[in-house]
Amino acid sequence: MHNHERTLIVLNPAATGAGRVERDVINPLLDNGIPHGTIVTPSPEYKDNVEAIGGFIRDGDLLVIAAGDGTVAQVTEAIVRSQSKDVKVAALPLGGFVDLAQKKAGILDIVGPGADIEEYRRYLLSVHFDNETEPWRYANAYLGIGRLALIASSFGTTESRDRLRGRTGPTKRALQLAQLGIEYFKQDFFMPEHSTNQSGLVQRAVTDYMFVNNNRAGGIMGFPVDFGQTDRFGVVQRDISKIARNIPFGVMALANRAPSDVHYQYDIWLEEAASMPVHNDGEFAQVETNRISVRKDPAASYTAVRPRRN
Repeated sequence: MHNHERTLIVLNPAATGAGRVERDVINPLLDNGIPHGTIVTPSPEYKDNVEAIGGFIRDGDLLVIAAGDGTVAQVTEAIVRSQSKDVKVAALPLGGFVDLAQKKAGILDIVGPGADIEEYRRYLLSVHFDNETEPWRYANAYLGIGRLALIASSFGTTESRDRLRGRTGPTKRALQLAQLGIEYFKQDFFMPEHSTNQSGLVQRAVTDYMFVNNNRAGGIMGFPVDFGQTDRFGVVQRDISKIARNIPFGVMALANRAPSDVHYQYDIWLEEAASMPVHNDGEFAQVETNRISVRKDPAASYTAVRPRRN
């Protein structure tokens, strides 16, 4: 017996897999007589959706996300900010990238008769700008700052979503990698001069920081540790302006062995305030700031659900 009050399917009409939701999610639930409700994200704006979802969910709900990483981020942030209790989250691979989902998981693997599921706790990244005590945002899988954030933002465009819509498996991955390569040559960015809480030396040759909270980030890079289940996170600092020097890292990332430094908190101080490209879990923003702080807050967590691996 499933230990939750309501099953709610969270939909995003703009997700690349939105056209498959009725066939792959709703119809199997109806065919098996499984009661459920739906939440449709009402806005293209991140904050609006967080508020809408937070106002709808109740303690004890199971939220099954039939969309991408952006919707996962909105749902998990809504749970934390609304202080909802005993809410569980599962994700299906129905978006451009869904780092939380298991690739072949279906709705009946989670709520169907005889479904064998496991629950585990996930801890979010708490992201702060300047000296604000209230988090700007919570990140579920990753936070990227710099050139890769600009590249990743292209996957949220209508053109990119239409190109990937309905694609699966190797074809989808090939299209994603091709777009990644094209966008690499379009974007040009270096971090402004800055220092960190790890070194007082001024950094001048860095294009990117990535704060990793999952064993997958952006659907392409793989890491050997799922940091979301720990009180730590991985940090990758790189200069990706030259391809050759990054080939070894790229190969390791594709093999799910990307290296990262492990931290409990990481602070970046800019010598002067600047507009920074920021990307987390499929959501892009340009933020004016002179300080970036990423940490783990034990209170910012939720219960994730997935089919048990045999």
